[in-house]
Formats: sequence, structure tokens, C-alpha cells
Amino acid sequence: MSGGRERGIMVWDVRETLLRERLAQLDQELAQLHAIQEPPTRKRVERVGALEAEREGVRAQIAQLGPSSRAKMG
Repeated sequence: MSGGRERGIMVWDVRETLLRERLAQLDQELAQLHAIQEPPTRKRVERVGALEAEREGVRAQIAQLGPSSRAKMG
């Protein structure tokens, strides 16, 4: 396997890992905001909207990565 292909696989893996970690952080933060029992404030509603928009952006970036370029055996 050429060095360029290995580098491409590693770059894909790193990008995918970073995006999945950010998605998990966003989901956790949204869950915390939704768990608050008090009536929603304007600031919290705006924050939830911003987090949901960012989450959709991260999901789109994951979809743009496409399937893993790592060879599958079997």
C-alpha cells in the first residue's frame, strides 16, 4: 500500500473521530438543556436552536466524508 493511501486512510479516520466526538458533545449538551425543569428562557431557546443547527451541520460533514476508505476483508 502506498504512503499516500495510508495517509488518506488516517486523515479520514481522524476527521471521522473528531466529528463523532463533537456530535456526542452536542447531544449531551442538548440533553442537559432539555432536562431543565424551569420554563424556557429566550436565551436557552436560542442556545438550543444554535446547538441543533450545529448538530445538523456536523451530521452533514459526516455524510460528506463518505464510507471509510479502509479495505474490508471477507
